[in-house]
Amino acid sequence: MAWAIVIIIAVWLIVKNAKDRPSNQTFEVFPTENKDINEEDLLKSQTRFEKELVEHVDFPDGIRFRDSYLYKHLMRDWFAKLSGKHRYDDKIIQKLRSDWLGYMWALERGHTNHYLAMESYGENQEAHDRYEEEATTYARKAMAIEDGFASAIGEEAVKELDRIRNQGFDKFSREGEIAPEGMLWDIDGKLKKKRKTD
Repeated sequence: MAWAIVIIIAVWLIVKNAKDRPSNQTFEVFPTENKDINEEDLLKSQTRFEKELVEHVDFPDGIRFRDSYLYKHLMRDWFAKLSGKHRYDDKIIQKLRSDWLGYMWALERGHTNHYLAMESYGENQEAHDRYEEEATTYARKAMAIEDGFASAIGEEAVKELDRIRNQGFDKFSREGEIAPEGMLWDIDGKLKKKRKTD
C-alpha cells in the first residue's frame, strides 16, 4: 500500500512539474531549421534546466550520476568554448544552439521515459516497451551530441568523454560529482575507499 502512495506522489510530481513550466519557453519547443534561436531564449532555457538539475535531483526522473557530471563538467564548458569560437558565424552558432537545446531536452525526456518504463514494468507491457524505446532514443541522441561536441573540441576531449563513460556508476554522486582516485560513492552518498574487488 505504501508503495502505491509513493508511486502516485511521484507521478503527480512529474505531471505537475511539466504543467508548471511556462509554455512560451524555447526549451519546450524543438527549434526548427527555419527559426533562429536567439541567445536570450537559449540562456533562459539553460538557466531553467540547471535550476531543475539541482532542485529535482531527488525526483524519480531526476538527472543524476554520470549524466549530471557530463553536463556540468564537460558539455557546458564545451558548449561555451564552441559558442565563443563561432560567435560571429551565424550558421554554425545556430547549429550549436539547436544541438544544445536538443541535448538538454534529450536528457530530460530520456530520464522521464526511463522512469515511466520502470513504473509500467509488469503492469502494462505495451507502455513499458514504448517508454523504454523512447528512453533509448533520447539517450542515443544525447550521446551523439556529446560525441559531436567532443570531436569539435579536439582529441583530448574525445579521450576524456570516453574515460568518463567507462567509469562505474559508483564513481559519481547523485549530484554528479566524481569520486577522487581510489574512492567510490556508497549507496548512502558517502565516499568510501575502493576495495581491490570493486
